[in-house]
Amino acid sequence: RIACASLNRDSIWIASDRGDLWRWKPGAGEIASVEFRKGEKRDIVNVFQDQAGYHCLATSSAGDNFYIGQKLKGTLLTRMKPQVLEAAAWNQCTETSAKEVLLGSASGNLLLLSIDGGKEKAV
Repeated sequence: RIACASLNRDSIWIASDRGDLWRWKPGAGEIASVEFRKGEKRDIVNVFQDQAGYHCLATSSAGDNFYIGQKLKGTLLTRMKPQVLEAAAWNQCTETSAKEVLLGSASGNLLLLSIDGGKEKAV
């Protein structure tokens, strides 16, 4: 079953209730599964993507947050734990970086995230 999804003009990110995450690009006829490390708990409750679909954030009910870039590998954002993300506003995104991502958490916190080359730079 689908747990949550995010869509834009070119791509749809879909999370299942089993913790699987896929990126579907209907126009290109492409669907791909995101690769996570073994043992990472992924009860995904929200997914967010930038306007172009280059970047995705997935959050679990336990406050584990993952970044997924073009290589479709889920990277745990350790500085973000235990925030359960409820909203994301993307600014200054390229294929390899997201310089400013404003995040809102379920506990009412506002966070600023920067990702460069698939690595978490600042929160």
